Amino acid sequence: AAASRIFDRFVRTPDPSLSMLRAVGAAVSGGHLLLYSDVPTVERVLLRTGAGGALSPPSGDLLAFVQNNAGGNKIDYYERRTVSYDVHLGPGGVATGAARVALANAAPTSGSSYVIGPFDDSFRAGQSVSFVCLYCGRGCTVGAVTRDGRPEQQQGGVQLEPPFVLDALALTSRRTAVLDYPLRTEGAWEGSADAGTYRLTVLTQPTVHPTRVRVSIAAPDGTRIVE
Repeated sequence: AAASRIFDRFVRTPDPSLSMLRAVGAAVSGGHLLLYSDVPTVERVLLRTGAGGALSPPSGDLLAFVQNNAGGNKIDYYERRTVSYDVHLGPGGVATGAARVALANAAPTSGSSYVIGPFDDSFRAGQSVSFVCLYCGRGCTVGAVTRDGRPEQQQGGVQLEPPFVLDALALTSRRTAVLDYPLRTEGAWEGSADAGTYRLTVLTQPTVHPTRVRVSIAAPDGTRIVE
């Protein structure tokens, strides 16, 4: 009801300078505001734009890391995130890769409980508690995931086409967690032993501190990257 009233007031307020429209456009293009419609014709239009938040690229490979706060705090403000993806293109359009996500929790252990928690007696002040999810491209399988070199149990599935693995992760203050995801994707690139095309889409959430991303791509044996 609140959202409906706010939106109604927005569309009925004169905006001759288009300042409000530009503000909304910036929020949408930055990924801070996503749009949804249950009208099929409108939905099809949104899916062709970034405003819909769809994860599936038109074709090729995909890597997307999503994290949701489950700790009832504001620890996200103190987090630093790095995502890397090393991929090797092999015969038959197969891509084998290693995705790594490093999450550093720089939160203090004292201060406002509204910001650093704890939410209840099962958490500590400054502790990050979240659900972390890695999505990959169509035809992707995820191998044994590790955290700091040790096996880390995952839940898996498919959501609107992209496969994913999901983990509940707790990280105390001043600690870093490193998650490693072995990936294999069928049909990740098109071509032959002589020439081909590989497309990769990397998606990250808008975060307080921008995610640092590094990608390395090894061409199929006997070929080289020309563009």
